[in-house]
Amino acid sequence: MEEGDRRVLYFQSNPQSQMASAASDRGGLEYTTYVHLVRALAEQLRHVLVLGLGGGSLPKEFLADYPEVRV
Repeated sequence: MEEGDRRVLYFQSNPQSQMASAASDRGGLEYTTYVHLVRALAEQLRHVLVLGLGGGSLPKEFLADYPEVRV
């Protein structure tokens, strides 16, 4: 659903994923910011495996911020 400047994917009545309409790699739900914690665990990260996709918020944000990493 389009909600203002956001596009939201719902499962039944619960938001599962969202993105900014103007920038699909931004504006996700709060949990997407946790993708950056991986840098604290692996500074020389080269590959990431994402299991499950939903709206694709995690891989989109990760690729935007770390283009050198293969997702």
